[in-house]
Amino acid sequence: MILIPVSCYNKEAATFAKKFPKGTASIFTCADLAEQSTSLYYPGFEKSTITVEGVTVPVHAITGVVNLLPMILPEELYFFPEEERDYQSAEFHALLTFFLDALPCPVINRPCGSALTGAFSQPLHWVDLAHKLNIPTVHLMIDSDNRANHVGVAKPRNHLEVVCFNQQIISFSNDAERNFTDYQTQAQEYTLQLAKHSGSAYLKVAFEVAESQISMARTSILPDMRNDHLIQHIIDYFQKAS
Repeated sequence: MILIPVSCYNKEAATFAKKFPKGTASIFTCADLAEQSTSLYYPGFEKSTITVEGVTVPVHAITGVVNLLPMILPEELYFFPEEERDYQSAEFHALLTFFLDALPCPVINRPCGSALTGAFSQPLHWVDLAHKLNIPTVHLMIDSDNRANHVGVAKPRNHLEVVCFNQQIISFSNDAERNFTDYQTQAQEYTLQLAKHSGSAYLKVAFEVAESQISMARTSILPDMRNDHLIQHIIDYFQKAS
């Protein structure tokens, strides 16, 4: 079974799960975790079980995870009294971090202590890594009022995007108005470096092109639910790993 942890507010998740072979993928929300039976053991994690769509699933039956839940905001836990949600979000974060990290199957992307989708979850983390790798970056603005701390800049106008999965380039796209194929090799090399040094199985990077130079503008570590080509790569990867 392929497990897809996701926000309960994500309206595209059900459609995404249906793109996998019939009956093999199931979405899993914080509400599912709270309302259904879960038994996690340490030591002896292999004895653990979770309940998915009313069925008890041993952890060894989970063949892969596509993690679409970068964080647990209090609003996610609508089923708790409002005054408890901050505390409970931290508890849920700790529980899911342990669970997703302990699973022996492939997890895209595996969590760490600070974030459910990996250590490089914030824009400044990526800027710092890029500088260490001598990869140019655009000027970055951070919205301190945004709880997710997202980049406060629009999508670069003159841009190209590279998608990387398991150290392979999956796709490359140019800005619609200009042809930036001259920068393709450089962009792909930068993306592979960023994926390798961040430990990201999946990574999408947008580069801005200006003054004969490409600069890292944005990154995404949540797999694109609309990219059928990527989804097929993920399915093939899980099948080979099981």
